[in-house]
Amino acid sequence: MDVRESHPSFGVIAIATEQGWIQGRSSTNEFNPGNNLTRGQMALILTRAYGLEQMILRKILQTYQAEILSNWKPFALVISRYYYGL
Repeated sequence: MDVRESHPSFGVIAIATEQGWIQGRSSTNEFNPGNNLTRGQMALILTRAYGLEQMILRKILQTYQAEILSNWKPFALVISRYYYGL
């Protein structure tokens, strides 16, 4: 992890990592605490923190069932990237 214990955000980052809400960059395991979060990153953190993954996936499957069945490769790619951190 690229965050030193002396960094003001170390405790928060450590807790969020232990809870599984954040993981750092998949290729380098760096958090870059000086950078701003993107809207997508914040949405992912909140989704994980509130345990909404399964609900969101169910909603996507219910809403886009016909599209998924007829053109499943893009959806499979997104889901596999999410679950396997690709």
